[in-house]
Amino acid sequence: MLGVLPPIRDIEYQINFVPKTIIPNCPTYKSNPNETKELQRQVERVNGKRVCKGKHESMCGAKEDGTWRMCIDCRVDNNIMNASAENGGSKNYKNVALIIGVTGIVGNSLAEILPLSDTPGGPWKVYGVARRPRPAWNAEHPVQYIQCDVSDEKQTSAKLSPLTDNVLDALMPNAENLSHICLQTGHKHYVGPFELIGKFKPHETPFEEDEPRLNVPNFYYTLEDIAFEACKKKQGLTWSVHRPAVIFGFSPYSKMNVIDSLCVYAAICKHENVPFKFPGTKAAWNCYSVVSDADLIAEQQIWCSVDPNGKKRRF
Repeated sequence: MLGVLPPIRDIEYQINFVPKTIIPNCPTYKSNPNETKELQRQVERVNGKRVCKGKHESMCGAKEDGTWRMCIDCRVDNNIMNASAENGGSKNYKNVALIIGVTGIVGNSLAEILPLSDTPGGPWKVYGVARRPRPAWNAEHPVQYIQCDVSDEKQTSAKLSPLTDNVLDALMPNAENLSHICLQTGHKHYVGPFELIGKFKPHETPFEEDEPRLNVPNFYYTLEDIAFEACKKKQGLTWSVHRPAVIFGFSPYSKMNVIDSLCVYAAICKHENVPFKFPGTKAAWNCYSVVSDADLIAEQQIWCSVDPNGKKRRF
């Protein structure tokens, strides 16, 4: 008997079986001494030829140090795992998430974090929408991918209505349990559209969430108004608005993801033995810069969706 209990270890992975599936339970092999010797002789023979291929559910194999190991055929378990994956895994979902822009820099982080077993509000069933066909680097996420251009009203209605200004029109009549709208905009809320910079006076930095709107056309303001109006029409529906500036994270399609470019630039400077000079403008050097991590933004958005303290707030 051990004098102490073994240490507690984290679970490194889990397998979600299809509900009501019977886990394979094959009887153990029993053989008399003569059969065991014959089995050992045959295994040694095929091992010596390096062509040991078992067709049974288990087979013994000799290692170089003379000890034995059991080779187990896991195809029965694998079939159950594959069936689980084809059916979307566990059906005991607590919440459903729809990510518009799932291949974006934060959308990709949401696609990674939401399906995790310890994500607040989970387990989550996740749908992801993007204009492009599903890229290979996003395919490993357990997300039901929907290729759809949400700027196309007819396409959006046709593809999103069966799930439950265009996305909400398609979603609201069909998602009775819709409980939260998480809207991500950005710092253009405070400085205005890039094409109008220099033609009006923006807010002074550092920006605060309760800054009044600028007196210029801004698509972000329109998005907020659409979300606010939708929440007024449906009792219990809440919102949160997230306004990150520069975002660091993974997305080949995001031009804001400058961290990789800076790393390459720094590596070149080191290789050429030249000073690492700031590659931006003097104005960029002298102003405040706010940088957010894509995973942290995604976690904040999930928190706002499930925690009352994050609802009806701007960040």
